[in-house]
Amino acid sequence: MSTLETTPTTRDAVQAFIAGWNAHSPKAVRDAFTADGRLCDPVVPSWTSGEAIEAAVQRALDRYTDVAFTVRSVLEAPDERVAFEWRMTMAVVTSDGRRVPMQLEGVDVCRVRDGKIAELRGYFDRAAIGEQLKAAGLA
Repeated sequence: MSTLETTPTTRDAVQAFIAGWNAHSPKAVRDAFTADGRLCDPVVPSWTSGEAIEAAVQRALDRYTDVAFTVRSVLEAPDERVAFEWRMTMAVVTSDGRRVPMQLEGVDVCRVRDGKIAELRGYFDRAAIGEQLKAAGLA
């Protein structure tokens, strides 16, 4: 009997990253990265890696509830690069307990190595968060 070996792909890296977010697990998000993996985005504007990735995810999960990511499209390149468009839904809980739904859309561009993210650059309109908070009377 032969066994089929599979090589991790760029899609595996994307799926692990999104699954970590959807599990609300900062550690699982961090585990989607290589040991030297790093990220930056409009909220984390300087390159960060390791435990700082977990801390950034935890800050987002502390601020927003019901975080859920949906991948809308994936574009893979043959040199272990991948870009994916995503939608994040979440809610903010007001001081009186009211849940205000929010949504954010963006794109992440990654360099992948051995099925894990080596580098992720995230792009989204940070002002969209403020506009939704303002519309809900929270900013």
